[in-house]
Formats: sequence, structure tokens, C-alpha cells
Amino acid sequence: MKDTPLFFPAVQILFPDNLMQIVREKYDKNEEKNDNNVEKNYENVVVDENMRPAISFYLAAEEYVAQHFADRHGACYFVWLTPPSVIVGRHQVLKYEVNLDVLSKKHIQLIRRKSGGGAVLSDGNNLMTSLVLGKQYSDLDIDTIFHKYAEGNIKALQKFGIEATISGRNDILLGKDGEYGKVSGNAFYKQRDHNIVHGTMLYDADVNLMADVLLPDDDKLKFKGVKSVRSRVCTIRKYFEKQGFQPEQIPSQAEVMRAFPDTLCKDSVMLTEDDVRNIWDIERTYQDVAYLYGHQAEKEQIVLKKRFDGCGKICISLHTENDVIDSVNVSGDFFEIQSGAALSALQILKGHRPYKEELLQAVENLDTTQAIRGFKPEMIRELICQLGE
Repeated sequence: MKDTPLFFPAVQILFPDNLMQIVREKYDKNEEKNDNNVEKNYENVVVDENMRPAISFYLAAEEYVAQHFADRHGACYFVWLTPPSVIVGRHQVLKYEVNLDVLSKKHIQLIRRKSGGGAVLSDGNNLMTSLVLGKQYSDLDIDTIFHKYAEGNIKALQKFGIEATISGRNDILLGKDGEYGKVSGNAFYKQRDHNIVHGTMLYDADVNLMADVLLPDDDKLKFKGVKSVRSRVCTIRKYFEKQGFQPEQIPSQAEVMRAFPDTLCKDSVMLTEDDVRNIWDIERTYQDVAYLYGHQAEKEQIVLKKRFDGCGKICISLHTENDVIDSVNVSGDFFEIQSGAALSALQILKGHRPYKEELLQAVENLDTTQAIRGFKPEMIRELICQLGE
């Protein structure tokens, strides 16, 4: 398979047929241990009639696979379905990205992932794909990983005659030269020496709900050259409709879902019941309230922000006391090279006065590309120069 992209063919990760039974048993035991009188509430375990585990379970599964399977197999890949959920990026501030009132009224679950990028709605009609790489791929740069991962997913789409192309930092667009719009957005993070990439694949979608739930900033829409979320996306079903297919001729969600591992995987590994129970232990970290609501930005005093081509939105918050910067925060939909690298790099601003010339001197030798993908040194200088505006 000479034309197979880099780390494909991968090994497909399979989950037991009784997955939900295992998760619920683990949940019951944990609740009984905490309080024998509590009423069982499965909202964070399963939240739809299709008995699908919460999205946090599969995010935890990525971490577990990285720890226990990736080095042995090199590359592990799986496709999964979720209950209605919104997944925000690691560095995003919730109130700027999501309409929390709509989420509450619609009973849509909210999860924060550990990768960067923007907020997405998974309404149960789309597919989610994950690629977990072993240590043998730890030296690959983010751009290479994204590109090869997107190439692999496009190859699966091509089995149905779908035209698709890679666009921007992390998107897959449908149609010739991407004319129909975005079908997939992907995100990346590094767990120790393991690279993890995951993303959405819109088989179908309620674009009106998407527009109601997500709050993209005006800069992003202008940057993409579109007027709204609705005009920016194109589902797989919509692609076939544009091609003149009748409903009965359009491949089903199940058929499309099978095409990805059939195309990209050479073998499969079935997780055991013990594996599932261990994944559930990791999943609990995603349901921690402090982690979910961590970036609230209630104490912002000086904010420097801009969206950069090839990088994403960067928002640096400087908190001052007695005219000296005493803390720094960073948010946005960017991708970190290493977890925590962005905030660590910007600590160089602490202890300085919030004046343009002083901060420009402070970052003179700072290599921001080692912290954030595509964040060139001239970009942080441009942000700092906002102090003089």
C-alpha cells in the first residue's frame, strides 16, 4: 500500500458490545461507595435514547489507548458516535463560545477537551474520528500529522465518490476546491510522547441548532469569508443532495462510519471489560467542574487579541497590580505544541510594566513557535503593539 499515508494502515480499536452495561455497573458501584442513599443519575454516563456513552468517555479512551496500546501498534484509530454534546477547546472561555442557556434548555452536554481549536456541536448525526500515535511518531511536527490524518479521512470519503480537500489549519472541505463548505474540523494535543488527533465528520447536522448553540466571533467569520455558521458547513448528506442523489441513493450513516476503518485499518483490537472500567476512571477528570469552567476570564484588565492566519485566535490577558503585570492568561482556538507550553512561554511578561516598549524588549528572544502552532515571533510583537493604540 505505497499510497497509504504515513501511519496508515492503523489498528482499529473496538469497544465491547456491552459497553454501556459495563460503564453503568462501574457508575453504580462508585455512587454506592459515596452515598448508599443517592438517586442514580446517568446524565454524565449516557444522555440519549441510543445508549451512547458521553463524549468524555471516548476522550478518556484516547488517553488510555495512548498509554496502553499505541506503542505496541504504532497507530490506533477509531470512529465513534456521541449523544448531543458541545465540545470546547482547551483554551476557550465558555461564555464567549457557547450559549449556555440554549444548552441547558436543550439538555445538551458540555465537555472540555484537552486539545486546542474551537468549539463544535456533535448532535448525534455526525461521526467522530480519533488517531492515537505511538512514541515512534513523537518527533513528527503538528502540520505533518494533521495533513496525513486529513488525507486518510479524505481517502475514506473518496470510496463514495466524494470530492474533498484540505483547507486552513485543520479543516476538510467538500466539493471541487472546497466550494460546498466544511465537513470536518480536527484538533491535536500531545500526551507525553504520544500525539493524539481527533475530529468531527458531519454526516448530517442540525445547522440551525449549531448556529443557536455556538457563538463564533465576528473576526473568525470575516476571516473565513462567510456570513454565518450555517453558510460555512456542508454535511455528507447535503453533498449527495447537491449531486442530485435521491434519499434512497445516499449512503447511510452506518455505511459511511464503516468506510473509515475499512479503508485505514489493517487489523483490530477489542478492548476488554477491564479496559472499559479503567477508561471510566480517566473520564472522571473530564467531568471535574473546575476543569470544565476553568477559563472564565472574570478578572481581565488588559486584553490583547487577534486572529492570525495559520495560527488561530490568540487572546492574552494581562492582570496588573501597582502598574506591574502579576499574572498572565491565554485563551483562544490555537493548538499548543505541548500541553501548558503557551502559558509557560508567556510568563516572561510577568514582572514587567504593561508598556509597549518594555514588553517588546521582554519578548525579543522568545521563540513562540515552540509553544503554539504557527504563532510567529512577529505575531506576539503585533499583539503587544496594541498597547500603543
